[in-house]
Amino acid sequence: MAGATGGDEQAQMSDGAAPAGIDADWRRLLASAHAAVWDRPGLSRRTRSLVTCAALVALHQPVELSAEAGVALRHGLSRRELCEVTLHAAGYAGFPRGVEAMRVLRAVFAARPEPDTPDSAPEMAAPDTAAALFERGTAFRREVFGQTGDPGDIAPPEIVNDWWRFLTGTAFGAIWPRPGLSLHDHSRVTLAVLQVTHMPVEFRLHTGRALDMGIPRAELGEQIMHLAIYGGFPCAVEAMRIAREEMDARDAHRP
Repeated sequence: MAGATGGDEQAQMSDGAAPAGIDADWRRLLASAHAAVWDRPGLSRRTRSLVTCAALVALHQPVELSAEAGVALRHGLSRRELCEVTLHAAGYAGFPRGVEAMRVLRAVFAARPEPDTPDSAPEMAAPDTAAALFERGTAFRREVFGQTGDPGDIAPPEIVNDWWRFLTGTAFGAIWPRPGLSLHDHSRVTLAVLQVTHMPVEFRLHTGRALDMGIPRAELGEQIMHLAIYGGFPCAVEAMRIAREEMDARDAHRP
């Protein structure tokens, strides 16, 4: 199935999964829904596989992730990139889900012993102290997002400074700067997880960051539409509304 999409394999895996009285209709619905997004030209197959895998990690769907990971390899994602997608998604969806997803990838790779094209992504030196991670995270936020960093009102006063240091060091010191994915791919993974887990406040924040980084508006809309069939239409409607508001706000401030 060299030309298969993730939707094709997931639809095939559903054969016999539904009760006999609805199985044929269910398979037709799956096939048409997947074709409606996977066949659209607004995103590459590689990008669609990337955000789909991120969503499946976040939603804790190991069977579907196993199917999509194999397709993602055919769509141009390397083994290293799939691992990086999982690692980044774990930071936003929870590390237990990341652990489960890593087990899935290990099994998928073991079933495909032929080596992929060697990855060229350099290793990232790991700081050995929390202070070093916080320093790296602070520098990353300043250089990439233009933020100097301020705990503000994100946590109770009793923990706000420790929380800020932990959040900055872990998310922006240990995860976002990893070189195994491009900065845009890190952003796409983040948005995918936040959409399907319905985190509208964080989704708004990261939509603004994605726009500021230069990810095309049309591609952000395509990603939201694509993930509607994985995270559900209510989450997609909310995400579309937020994206529209963020885009309109930027237009309103143009000279």
